[in-house]
Amino acid sequence: MIVGIDVSKDKLDIKILSINKYFQIKNSAPSIKSFIKNKLIKLGVPELVVFEATGGYEKELMSSLIKLSLPFHRAHPTRVHHFAKGKGYFAKTDRIDAGILALYGQQEEIKADEPNSIDTLRRQELSARRNQLKDMIARERNRLHCVYLDAQIKRSIKRLIKQLEKELTMVNKHLEESLSKDESCVNKRQLLETIPGVGKEVSTIMVTDMPELGKLSREQISSLVGVAPQTKDSGTKQGYRTIGKGRCHVRKALYMSALVAMRHNAILKPIYERLINRGKKPKVALVALMRKLIIMMNAMVRDNKPWELKSNLT
Repeated sequence: MIVGIDVSKDKLDIKILSINKYFQIKNSAPSIKSFIKNKLIKLGVPELVVFEATGGYEKELMSSLIKLSLPFHRAHPTRVHHFAKGKGYFAKTDRIDAGILALYGQQEEIKADEPNSIDTLRRQELSARRNQLKDMIARERNRLHCVYLDAQIKRSIKRLIKQLEKELTMVNKHLEESLSKDESCVNKRQLLETIPGVGKEVSTIMVTDMPELGKLSREQISSLVGVAPQTKDSGTKQGYRTIGKGRCHVRKALYMSALVAMRHNAILKPIYERLINRGKKPKVALVALMRKLIIMMNAMVRDNKPWELKSNLT
């Protein structure tokens, strides 16, 4: 039994194709828990629950499914969109979308996601909030350089920066406490910090926002971060390779590590210099180091081995 769920801010539209049943419930933890226990399980234990990533509105659903040990797949909206168009669905309602998600789960042979723990999800929320606060502080600091006729504006900006920095300190403290209580996270951070160019900040981002580290292939982990080159060829035309999509905040952390590694890492520095000598642009060579770094990190966590100068971590 495949269950398709269209997630919105206030409600969930649920479709079970195999028995042609449709339900609509509130998007809240009590409603979801009650529906799963009192209705869904009585109809049969789902083989898979399929829903789209909706920018956070799916968190209550995902949390409930994890707690009840039910398999789920958080589908990429673009893939579902193209699937629906390929099947001839051009009308759009929440009920139709729920049915499309159930059909997508049946016909595309998708696999259930490996569920993260509730603690992992909470740490990811803390990390996301930390990124938001950093962005807000950076914007306010940039505003300080503007010219203001009224001095009150600058004083207002400075007060806001001070308050945001307090919030950032508090979030960092909570995140650090959560990581220190998880032995697996502590071990991963220690492994990653053995890499020249990877410090506490980068290791924290990797452990918090890349729980898949050590569980995927080198191609999959590169694509997930967004450092896998994408071809743009057509006919006789060979387009310029680009990177993109993936987890941009993780990519930013890798970029900073690569900047250090190109100067001080005994393995990665020669790779960078070799690429430059072959005529590659500095930015292209730097992206290559980023890709090499994430592949090495993935191998280190997978094999539970620290950085070694002569190791071939791939």
